[in-house]
Amino acid sequence: MKFWPASSDALFVGPGEKLVLLTPCERALFCWRKERYRLDGQEGVNCAIFRNEGAGRSSDLIREADQIAWNRWPGERLYTYVDASKVRRKRDPGRCFLRAGWRPCGVSKERHLLIFECRPEWGAQPEIDRQQSAGTEGCSKQNDPS
Repeated sequence: MKFWPASSDALFVGPGEKLVLLTPCERALFCWRKERYRLDGQEGVNCAIFRNEGAGRSSDLIREADQIAWNRWPGERLYTYVDASKVRRKRDPGRCFLRAGWRPCGVSKERHLLIFECRPEWGAQPEIDRQQSAGTEGCSKQNDPS
């Protein structure tokens, strides 16, 4: 699996420094955003968008996107929000982030969104199984969102 940086002049991620990642098959999108000032007090680099429509295991895609983010913003805390009301029933909210090594760290005040974070000092993330993705050019034909 490989993310390719996407470029666009359109402001669809929001203000601040951003990095938009798209898999070669265009079935997974990941957007990182680093803002100088935030009203919610969160610090670090925000996963503003993550969507996987069958580009491989979501937790593997997240681990890879984490490494790309840390290459751009070394040592920064990564965080995201998860709306538990939008998660399929019988699923743990934020499950793919948890499987990628992220941890829950709170709930937002206004919309009561779950907050998850990942820090580089927690140690190396498990390696992505490159054998499994060999020959797929970054995109599996299966839809395995976990």
